Amino acid sequence: MKIRTRYAFALGLGLVQAAAVQAATVNFTAAEGYVTGPLDNNSNWSAAQWTVDAVAGSCTEDGYNNAVYTAEQGVFTEGKAYRVSATFTFQDSFNVTNALRKPFFNTGFADTNEVDSLNNQLVLSFDRNGTGFDIDLQTDWGSGGGDNVTGASGSASDTFSTADVGIVRGDDEGSSDLVSDRIQLTFQLIAGETTNDWTGTAVVTNLDTGVEIGGFTESGLSFDASELYGSIGVGQSDSNAAVTNRTVHSFSFNTFVPPEPPPVIVQWGNIGGDAGIVTNDTSNGKPYPTTYTAGAVHSPTNVAYYTNSTDRTPDYNLAVSEAYGTAFVKNGGDYIQLGKNKEFYEGMVVWENFLTNNTFVKTLAAEVQGTGAGFIAESNSTYRFVIQKGTGEWYASEPTVFDKGFTSGADVEADALSWYDFTPITAGSATVGTTIEDIDMTDVKAVGVYGLMGGITNGKFQAFNVRYFKATAVPGPTSTTLLQWGAPGGELDIVTANVTLGEAPYPTTYVDGETNSPVVGADYYPNNTDRSPLFNYACGAAYGGAQVYDIEDGDAIHFGKGVEEYEAMVTWEDFLQEPTLVQNLELDIRTQNSATNGAVRFLVKSASSGNWYASEAFEVVKAYATLNGSLSSLSWYEFTPHDGGTASVGAAAVIDTEDIAAVGYYAVVQGSGGYLAVQVRSFKAVGITGSLPTAYDLWAAGQGVTGADSDDDDGDGLSNFGEYVFGGNPVLPSGANDQGAQPEFDAATGVYTVSLVGDSSIEAYVVSTTDLLLGEWTTNETITVTVDDGELSEYTTNLGTGENKKFIKLEVK
Repeated sequence: MKIRTRYAFALGLGLVQAAAVQAATVNFTAAEGYVTGPLDNNSNWSAAQWTVDAVAGSCTEDGYNNAVYTAEQGVFTEGKAYRVSATFTFQDSFNVTNALRKPFFNTGFADTNEVDSLNNQLVLSFDRNGTGFDIDLQTDWGSGGGDNVTGASGSASDTFSTADVGIVRGDDEGSSDLVSDRIQLTFQLIAGETTNDWTGTAVVTNLDTGVEIGGFTESGLSFDASELYGSIGVGQSDSNAAVTNRTVHSFSFNTFVPPEPPPVIVQWGNIGGDAGIVTNDTSNGKPYPTTYTAGAVHSPTNVAYYTNSTDRTPDYNLAVSEAYGTAFVKNGGDYIQLGKNKEFYEGMVVWENFLTNNTFVKTLAAEVQGTGAGFIAESNSTYRFVIQKGTGEWYASEPTVFDKGFTSGADVEADALSWYDFTPITAGSATVGTTIEDIDMTDVKAVGVYGLMGGITNGKFQAFNVRYFKATAVPGPTSTTLLQWGAPGGELDIVTANVTLGEAPYPTTYVDGETNSPVVGADYYPNNTDRSPLFNYACGAAYGGAQVYDIEDGDAIHFGKGVEEYEAMVTWEDFLQEPTLVQNLELDIRTQNSATNGAVRFLVKSASSGNWYASEAFEVVKAYATLNGSLSSLSWYEFTPHDGGTASVGAAAVIDTEDIAAVGYYAVVQGSGGYLAVQVRSFKAVGITGSLPTAYDLWAAGQGVTGADSDDDDGDGLSNFGEYVFGGNPVLPSGANDQGAQPEFDAATGVYTVSLVGDSSIEAYVVSTTDLLLGEWTTNETITVTVDDGELSEYTTNLGTGENKKFIKLEVK
């Protein structure tokens, strides 16, 4: 178990609770040393005309003037981030007669700390735009407003309604609410190689509703500044902008090194196309596979394919609905094309070989288009992202409609998509099943796209093209094979002739710890690398069939008898690697001879108690079927191993997947009295070895955190662990949601309220003192989180209001 240092958050002053301290945060209060009067008279600012109200904690100005924060500066450094944030309110006019775009509040950056020398700025401006509002980038307050700074895309703006900012304009002024909510403007610059290559991100948040109402990201911005200072400004006059009472309530400025983007694990092609993949249309030839087979490579193999594949993943697997059609890499913008002159057509392209060992998928991206004389853009011509987990399950994302133009290749957050059960193309058809809630993106071993087209009636050719695919991932838990006997589809070299499981009488009572499999050697499993040949068993009769069969469709463990019902159990304790967590069990099984019915259950044994448990039952038929069960999703029951030829399944039970010492299966077959048998040609257990990641570890990996839990990846003054505890965003500051739900103190009632993430490893302590210099901190309450749902829950402590002053602190470990 990971032990963390106790962290202190949220210092309270007097009986007023303060938020976690941000780097260079100003609230214009007397407690911070501010004095009511001109802002320029207060330290840390160079300002013209601005006025501070230190009692209310605010600063005002009514037009044309700026203020520069002088206490902090940022020096231009490639890759560094610089962020300013300001919260303001204003009162709108009921009658807006001037519909021109007029800037009336901004926050941004200046290249000097002297407001009188201010001539080079890059600011995020909040503007009047008719009866609504917008944001854009400007180099000053702008005489007439409008976009006067753009970047690579040629635009950097967004628009808002009066409702977005909390203004209600009724039939008359008396029925209107013209005072805005608290609006937070956040503007972040990340330095490129030169001052002509900044990337800017703007975020606008309504703090009263907690809604991020807009923003944009723009690259290729030019701002010639070797030093950066934070600034605020008010643009046009009240009359020009048709507003009054423009008030700033808080301002912050900080610099930090942003986290690296997640590494690319798969990339084929480029956004917009890569003309260097092939010089001619290329494929491996027909027939194309109509059943997906893991591990196969169906990308072109000739030497002219992807001659420069540095940082690319040229090898892919595929399956299509028609063996004879098109499965080419086409020359000219180059792209993978799958198609056929059929009314309906489907195909999937999958990458199994990753550039890194990272398996916690963060983003997916693809450019897909439909083509051909028979292609009709309609709702059933769609593509989906697909993933396969290390435990074998497949999932497909929500569908995206494509047409004759390529879809956007923008990165999509994988965990923000809706996901469905998915069966890869088998015998020409895939199946998309029910929605899967709360799927996590850890332990992914394959990624790709699945396309479905339909609707043509003219019999002409239709295809879908993929010219770009990318997946990014961070390190995460990776499953591995814990034990394996045989293989799905069968292995032929386990035995060369039938080998009995010892001499009759065969054991009808199960004894823990014994080994009843054949002796490993020339006659049994001579090549057992990465296999688990040793097993234990018990069966329903001392005399009958108990062998490892030598069979053409795969050597198999065989039990049988000429009775109406027969049963057997087989278990393995000899893991290839010591398991920390067992995730999945899988077997390939069938009935034989006179058996008319069959059922099988997975078995697990608790390491701590020694008790056995059996899963829900699966039907077994005469054709081999691979059954795969996730231990966490199966129903489990108490199980008593064979005693005198019979085992029993009892009451429902709960298992601990981190407490498993042995696994196996229990099969029962029935018939009319002739010889009936059950055969298993593979059994596999999959899980995780080594130390398990904590809930924080998984959260941090999913968020893209690169620093330690005590670090502050986004530079907002709250550690990464603090962001986790309070439900904040540790890597991308975005207004009200940046630091999550901070502790609050109600001075009227004395109630202190905190919201903590659902993680039972977290313990919090509410401590207080009446004297910061000499007083001792007293623990008022210990809060123990008892759930592990990852959701925020609220906890309250009544600290009273009897003291004249009290300092409150929340410590979390």
